[in-house]
Amino acid sequence: MKARDLIQQLDPEDGLAWLRVAQDGRLLESGGDLHRFALDGLLAGQSVREQLYYLEGLLPLEGVPVDIMEINRLHEQYMNLYLLPCTDGDWVFFQDVTEPVRVKRLLHQSVNEIQRRQVRNSGGNMHQ
Repeated sequence: MKARDLIQQLDPEDGLAWLRVAQDGRLLESGGDLHRFALDGLLAGQSVREQLYYLEGLLPLEGVPVDIMEINRLHEQYMNLYLLPCTDGDWVFFQDVTEPVRVKRLLHQSVNEIQRRQVRNSGGNMHQ
């Protein structure tokens, strides 16, 4: 499947954004929920790496896809990045995963608290 086909199948309600980047690093086009990721000010024809410092060193992809999960972007907001090489440029997809990360952290905190209580109640020995 081509990235363009994938974009046509995306649901605008999913809150995804995407960029298509030329091999020389210029932004060719962008779309999706750009505002959610503070991408709405990007300038087409300009270097993506100069506009988005966190992509420095990742582009061009040179044929190898890259997934970076649960990036803390700011104020406890998280995103996944999916970078896909295609013949018409490198595609960068942004996915908001703030809520699933928040839930996962709450679950981890709850498990840790239960384990601490068990240790405290057993006098420090979990295997009595």
